[in-house]
Amino acid sequence: MHLKKHRRRGAFSLVELLVVLAIIAVLITLTAAAVMRFSDIGVGGATKTNLNKVHLKLTEQWKGVTDGAGKESLESPINTAVPPAPHPQYSYSSAAVALSGGANYADERVRKQYVALRQRQAFPASFAEAFWPHPSLKPASPQKTAPFAWPAYVAYLAELGITPDQEATGASWGTIPQDVQAAVCVLMIIQKGPKNTGTTGDELGSAVGQLPLTPLQGTARGVVDAWKHPVLFTRRYQGKDATLALVSCGPDMKFGVDATGYGDATLAVGNQGDARDNVVVPGQ
Repeated sequence: MHLKKHRRRGAFSLVELLVVLAIIAVLITLTAAAVMRFSDIGVGGATKTNLNKVHLKLTEQWKGVTDGAGKESLESPINTAVPPAPHPQYSYSSAAVALSGGANYADERVRKQYVALRQRQAFPASFAEAFWPHPSLKPASPQKTAPFAWPAYVAYLAELGITPDQEATGASWGTIPQDVQAAVCVLMIIQKGPKNTGTTGDELGSAVGQLPLTPLQGTARGVVDAWKHPVLFTRRYQGKDATLALVSCGPDMKFGVDATGYGDATLAVGNQGDARDNVVVPGQ
């Protein structure tokens, strides 16, 4: 009786192993990409939820400031004399005269400029705006005081080591990126704004995080997205005046706009990228 011999198969060849490894690598890449995509979707959703809460707090104050500015007397003590200094973009001279009590408050144009100035004072998008609500109010030489700023903002920023006279010297807060300044300002507005409701940063939960300032100043708390990136704030979104918006740069850390894309919030050229992953509140 002859037994049928079974031929044993040899080991995998090098080519076969390489093919298997290549297939596994492709599957891992596709899986990782899918996981990252769904992860970003989840983080983007969390960002939108958090920013909606922050935006609600801002709009509550915005209405109060705007309504109050429209009603208050231009001759009230808070409206101290402002030297008329014409500005080509804003025609600021008439508003300056109005603040000094030298213009007719019934003039609709003067009233609108006055309200816009008060909005800038209450809702700064940068440290410079917090100290000088309008460019023409900035002194020619550095000064330690900011007489036209909201006092609570000056005190808040001083605690962070940021003072009017240190924009380009000493602490040099002028070198801090615009989005970081805006994020710090948003939290400052919510907590110390003229019409704040007593909301604290802790109440905003994960919408608040630590952001780097300068080596001398260390860090400061500001509004961040779920990726822990600073959130940009503007009062003039998509070219519309008096339109508050919060913008997250998304996972790529780039806002995807030019220097005028978000109105009064100017971005460095290096922070421009693809805008498709930006998270904007309110929605576009």
